[in-house]
Amino acid sequence: MQLFKDEIKRYITEEISSRYYYQKGRLETILKTDSELDTAISVLNDTLRYNNILTGKEN
Repeated sequence: MQLFKDEIKRYITEEISSRYYYQKGRLETILKTDSELDTAISVLNDTLRYNNILTGKEN
């Protein structure tokens, strides 16, 4: 259980949120810990990187 502690905690938190706040609560909880969302926001805030991605210059 210690090995997967963070993952278990995340799933339990999502489940509790969905029980009390339904789908909206679950989505809000998921978005708080979504690393892909954090990356997307950082790309959108970095104009040079964003433009490089659009022009295909980013690896």
